Order: sequence, then structure tokens, then C-alpha cells
Amino acid sequence: NRASLSLVLRITSDTRSFISGEIRSQKQGHRAIVFCLFKSNVPQIAAYIQSAIPNRRVFQCTSGKASDYTLFNASDSAIMVCTTVLATGVSFEKVSRVYFLECSHGPEVFLQGAGRGARCDGESCIATLVTNRQQLETFQESPNMASAARMASFLLKCIDGDLNFGDEICRLFDHSEKEN
Repeated sequence: NRASLSLVLRITSDTRSFISGEIRSQKQGHRAIVFCLFKSNVPQIAAYIQSAIPNRRVFQCTSGKASDYTLFNASDSAIMVCTTVLATGVSFEKVSRVYFLECSHGPEVFLQGAGRGARCDGESCIATLVTNRQQLETFQESPNMASAARMASFLLKCIDGDLNFGDEICRLFDHSEKEN
């Protein structure tokens, strides 16, 4: 629970345009990370964002391409498009926007990825899962992606129940009550 980190669920028909528009509104000198559910989506999303925001450097990182990670870490105002391989175990400064495109491999992965932002004192970050209902229904029905199916079901419950996504995802990890 960090006051400097906001967790948001955004349902939109054009996920790529939403993310590009949000990144354009970012403060100068801040960076963004876009997590893609599938490795195959990384190059096309990176190309789309680069064409939509030509004045910002866009890097890619998948498990086989770590060189852009180093360049991103050294760049101001850059954007990293990657898989959730970077969701844990790395630290970045000046990341004020984190996006998960379509879904995530579960609430744990979402929270770990969200935690890549607002790592230093005085920083704040908005972590947004950007998707549409059709994608969630497809993931929910997928027998080959159990973790994404569970996450999609959780997200649809939040949508259908008009629940606060940030509060609900944090409740999943609330261990404040001691067991006897």
C-alpha cells in the first residue's frame, strides 16, 4: 500500500490510442512502461507508440532482448514496451505511468508491475490496466491461460459490480487480520 501509487482499470474500445494519449500528457523527464500480455505484441505496440509519439524514444524488451532495458534505464522521458519479464526484480526512477495492455497474468503480476513506478521519494505513478470487455471475455474462456482467465474473471466482476478496481485488487492481498 503506497499512497504514491494509483491503480486504475480502464475499459476502452481503442487501447493503443488511450495509452498513447495518456503518455503524451506525461510530465517532461518522466518515463512510462507498457506491459504486453504476449511477447509477439511487443514490436507492434512499440511501433504504434513510436509513430504516435515521435518525439519520445521507445524501447522494447523481451526475454531475448535485454539491451534496450539498459538504454531505457539511462534515458529521460523514454517509453519501454515489454512483457511482464520486467514486472519484478528491476528498479527504475522517474516512471510515472505503467500500463498493462489487455490483461495480466494475475493480480500478483499486475501489482509487481505497478510497483515499477514511484520507486523514489517524491515520485508518484498511475498504473492502469487497459482493456475492453471483449478481450476479457475471450481470456475468461481460454483453457490454455488459466492465470489470465482468473484475472479476466476478477476484472469482469469489478466492472459488472461497479467496484473500485484499486480497492478490490488490494483487498486480495490484505493480510491485516491475524489468524488464530
